[in-house]
Amino acid sequence: MKAKPSKQANKSKQSGGAPATLVSRLLEAAAANPDKIAMADSRQSVSYAQLVDRARRLATMLNGLTQRPRVGVLLPTCTSFGIAFYGCQMAGRAVIPMSQILKPADLQYALADSDVDTVITSRSISALLNGSVGNRVYIEDVDWNAVEPAPQPTGLTPDSPAAILYTAGSDAQPKGVILTHRNLLSNVAGVQEMARLTAQDIYLGVLPMSHAFALLGTLVAPTVTGASCYYLDRFIPSEIGETCVRENITILMAVPSMYNLLLRSHDQSWATRNKLRLCVSGGEVLPRGVEERFADVFCRPLLNGYGMTETSPVISLNVPWNNKPGSVGRPIPGVEVRIVDQADRDIGLNGEGEIVVRGPIVMAGYLNHPQCTAEALTTDGFFRTGDLGLIDNDGYLFIRGRKKEIIIISGENVSPAEIEAVLLSHPMVAEAAVIGVANETRGEAPVAFVLGRRFHQLTQKDLREYCRERMAAFKIPRRFIVCDKLPRNALGTILKRELHKILSSEETK
Repeated sequence: MKAKPSKQANKSKQSGGAPATLVSRLLEAAAANPDKIAMADSRQSVSYAQLVDRARRLATMLNGLTQRPRVGVLLPTCTSFGIAFYGCQMAGRAVIPMSQILKPADLQYALADSDVDTVITSRSISALLNGSVGNRVYIEDVDWNAVEPAPQPTGLTPDSPAAILYTAGSDAQPKGVILTHRNLLSNVAGVQEMARLTAQDIYLGVLPMSHAFALLGTLVAPTVTGASCYYLDRFIPSEIGETCVRENITILMAVPSMYNLLLRSHDQSWATRNKLRLCVSGGEVLPRGVEERFADVFCRPLLNGYGMTETSPVISLNVPWNNKPGSVGRPIPGVEVRIVDQADRDIGLNGEGEIVVRGPIVMAGYLNHPQCTAEALTTDGFFRTGDLGLIDNDGYLFIRGRKKEIIIISGENVSPAEIEAVLLSHPMVAEAAVIGVANETRGEAPVAFVLGRRFHQLTQKDLREYCRERMAAFKIPRRFIVCDKLPRNALGTILKRELHKILSSEETK
């Protein structure tokens, strides 16, 4: 299927004919409504004029600290992240957003791989950096009146990198996905047309900003469209409800496990006292039970969408006036989606195969991995998602599974190879294999199959403690199964489908 590109989705220039960038679009929004609140949290509110001013002053600081093309940002979900993000753009630097839930070793890997020597952070979480960078800007210590604003950056084009997000791939180590100004603006344009986003919308930002879903949906989209966003740095169901009612939130974006927690909360009185018009689910598989219960309690649909970090991220989306439960919606304007077989031949409607995507939303490539970038694209420029799906007669996309073995835990991509590498570093582990299984509260959870060395008795407790010291808590397997052998094919490859069967048979005993 090919979606007809819209005029808005292909808009590459701002008024006046200059090429559009995130900087130029922010300046447009600020010129139109300088006093309007761009973003707010429990500590501060920032108008569009203030956002531009602080971003330009932060750019002056960054220009004085580093000449490198990329700057790290380690901050919670808050207005300070938005200021830091646009400060980097004003300095002509790409942002490396980093997650607080990662171990110091994970952060150090991303900083080293991206050649970053400067990080914008907060004193409360800076210990996670563990001395890995020399230049630190503590956002709470910045005296905005002591720094002159920087001029608008020169040399910035739509194809300049705007952000590099680290995401798990088929290898043990994550790869940096390069997203350009064009990528992000094209994605916003497509979503804006499809979901009818307006400057009157008020978003709730609660997802971690290191995730593409949050970066696009609760930072770039609101500021580009001249809307407002209210941020919460923690997901507490009661606070979500209170904030939605108090702040007149119109757009809520979250992962399915978060919506499940909202439905399990004791206080649901706010379900009929809000102004929500779009409740969007993404980042992981949406269970039909959650989708149906949400519609019953909130009297509006929970809109399932589909995307990847490599596609900036939105590929397809359901909207209230065109919603097909069970699907992930239709492709956004300006994006082509096909279903292909192993030889990259079109399968056609209702046929199951790999989902491939083409359009201005597709990443510029993987940082430092030209071979992986080449392998990710077909000869005619379609990005291989690694996901299996089909398109029905009405043009709706359905996800049927994943060719890739990535496990999506509460919206975070986790490579089984990364967990396996940690387990194999245990002196008494001979072999290890990790699979993802459905989990109601987290979307998916890892389960590890472990073969111990001769005469050594491995226990779940030992393995869990070993992992706890070496990886983020959300990556630790939910269960460890110590076995005598692992199923393999004639080439010696572990058959992970057989592991799923073994697990199912054990759970039915």
